[in-house]
Amino acid sequence: MELISEGKGNPMPLPQWKVTFEGQFFTVGKTREPSGKPLPFSGEFDWAGRHWLVPGVYCCREGLVVDLCMEVDPEELRAVRDKWDITPENDDESQFSREKLMAIQAENPFHFFYSLQLVVNGKTLERSGGCGVCYAPFEGAVGTDLEAQWVVEHYQLDKTKGWYLWRWAFPWAKSGTSVKGLLVRLGLRKLFTLSLRLHGEPARVPGKPFQVGGPGDTAQLADPTTGECYTLTVVENEASTLNSVVPKDMLPENWEFPNHYRQLSYTLEPEPPKGFLTLCDRMDGDQPRIGEPSQLKKATRGAGAASIGIIGGADGPTAIFVSGKSESQPYMAASSFHFEPVENVTWLPVFHKQTAEDTMVVLKKKL
Repeated sequence: MELISEGKGNPMPLPQWKVTFEGQFFTVGKTREPSGKPLPFSGEFDWAGRHWLVPGVYCCREGLVVDLCMEVDPEELRAVRDKWDITPENDDESQFSREKLMAIQAENPFHFFYSLQLVVNGKTLERSGGCGVCYAPFEGAVGTDLEAQWVVEHYQLDKTKGWYLWRWAFPWAKSGTSVKGLLVRLGLRKLFTLSLRLHGEPARVPGKPFQVGGPGDTAQLADPTTGECYTLTVVENEASTLNSVVPKDMLPENWEFPNHYRQLSYTLEPEPPKGFLTLCDRMDGDQPRIGEPSQLKKATRGAGAASIGIIGGADGPTAIFVSGKSESQPYMAASSFHFEPVENVTWLPVFHKQTAEDTMVVLKKKL
């Protein structure tokens, strides 16, 4: 077994390749979980403007594991790195504004999101989880770590290319049943066919920031890709305060949370496709601070809402983003939270672009 230095001359084992249902690509030391059995399936295909490989499929006690690799032109990675001056020292989301971070992610090929299902002998298995790493073939590459290098070496991938590497897990059923029993129950006594059903998730592309006044005020929101414009007309634009109480035992002791924000209701003409155009505050809100616990309200999904998300970190939520409408009501958006009443907000239109058409890929079975 190969050894590496632990820092004081004490050797330690290199991580070992071991496929487990809920593990990473590699493990260090002994684990009780048995290693997945390689299956004679692989794949190679083009999708979403990229070349993809399925170098390994494995059968574990809990289900199937599929390794999926997307090839990336290293010049694309260099272009993003150089355009936005991304270095290992500033490779942190906190170093960039919300608007700039969204623009970087829209251009970064390592920020491509997709969902998938595994079709086994015509039976669909849903994904339960996964892990991923990124590999860039040049020194000082942001996002590349040792694990990514080891995966590339294990599968003997082209080291001159960039790689977006994922391991996906597809459970058979509830735990406690043998693999053989599950296969029989699902009518899968033998694996005759395996296919991947792939769906590209929309990418967020920021538009031009704007400000609006009271009811009747308008703004032109231009799609940065096509140039198509949507006219936003203000219905209401008012300062608001969260004032519902969360049980005290759910709040960190002696912490105070910002609860002032601005709520905008508006119409759009022409009417965009559902979920295509949303708004968020261009600026981050105030961070929680030590003090008397303030009143905080949980956001709940209302009928007909298009999307609701909490923007924040481990210290607690710092902003609420709401954008959606019911059939008879205008669109709604809420700004970031602040400790003082919010008078003016610079809104950022976000266009949700479909990245790829759905596709089905049949994996080849080695004879």
